[in-house]
Amino acid sequence: MHNAKQLRLFIALWPDEATRDALAHIQVSLQGRKTLRGNFHLTLAFLGQQPSHILPLLEEILTRVQQAPLSLMLNRIGYFSRQRVTWAGADKPPISLIGMQKGLMQDLTSNGIDINAAEKFQPHVTLARDAPTPEIAVFAPIVWCADRIALLESVTHTDGAAYRLITSHRLTNIV
Repeated sequence: MHNAKQLRLFIALWPDEATRDALAHIQVSLQGRKTLRGNFHLTLAFLGQQPSHILPLLEEILTRVQQAPLSLMLNRIGYFSRQRVTWAGADKPPISLIGMQKGLMQDLTSNGIDINAAEKFQPHVTLARDAPTPEIAVFAPIVWCADRIALLESVTHTDGAAYRLITSHRLTNIV
């Protein structure tokens, strides 16, 4: 078997420009290494290192996601203390988001894609890394009409990660 190129991949909801602007506005008052505006996303499935030859299968799996656009109310700052990550999230993520993510994970594993499916899904948008506990916890809620699901590659550089959009699809519940 040939040695396939390995890519560090993930599937995420990809924000529109207005949502990116609102997240960047919140981010101003935070400390730490800030996520670049163009890198904001909400991870649905972290795939880790995968061979490049599975890209067509992953693109096909994305097209099978049957979900109407989601209205996400980002209304709280959270903090993962072990990873020192500050993030924006929702007090009450929509049940449809949880169900969509669960269905995506099942589709990935049933197609033999090796992922860490045991990790609990905590929907969030990372705002800063290497961050101290945030001083702000409340902000004007951001209503994000999440209508794009994307397959991305994480490319590590000396100054952090950059995300390369491989493909994206508009969410729709029309079969």
